[in-house]
Amino acid sequence: MKKVMFGLVVAMAVGLIALPFVSLAQQAGKQGSAMGPGVGYGGRGLQASNLTPEQTQKLQELRQKQWEDTKGLRADLFAKHQDLKGLYLKSDPDTKAIEKLQKEIFSLRQKLQEKNFAFCQEKNRIAPGQCDGSGHGQRGQRGGKYQRDSGPRGGRFNR
Repeated sequence: MKKVMFGLVVAMAVGLIALPFVSLAQQAGKQGSAMGPGVGYGGRGLQASNLTPEQTQKLQELRQKQWEDTKGLRADLFAKHQDLKGLYLKSDPDTKAIEKLQKEIFSLRQKLQEKNFAFCQEKNRIAPGQCDGSGHGQRGQRGGKYQRDSGPRGGRFNR
């Protein structure tokens, strides 16, 4: 019985010691995540796309311009989402206000989607094949919910 208990304690100690290293490894692997560099290209950046240096530079400039152009829309969308969350959390939610806010959010999303579509078209003019029609670009299999080609790092929202 003592050997079994000792074995369990050793296994737990090894697990606790290994936990920080696993966490660091996961963070290092998230360089292709919504906040990491090179999002939209499988985590390796534009270098993985066989682009010329000129194309890479133009795409980086275009991405930065898109990020700046949509900053206000993204901020408004975030604020409206927070307002909507606040309305839902009230004990007696105002359904008229909720409906109005939902329509405003839909309108903002539509405007953002239109800008993202124009951005995608421009990317394809610089380097054909940069957008696959789904709005995800060449991101490989690592793409996640918030990985889009709309910011300097490819993040969908300013998080």
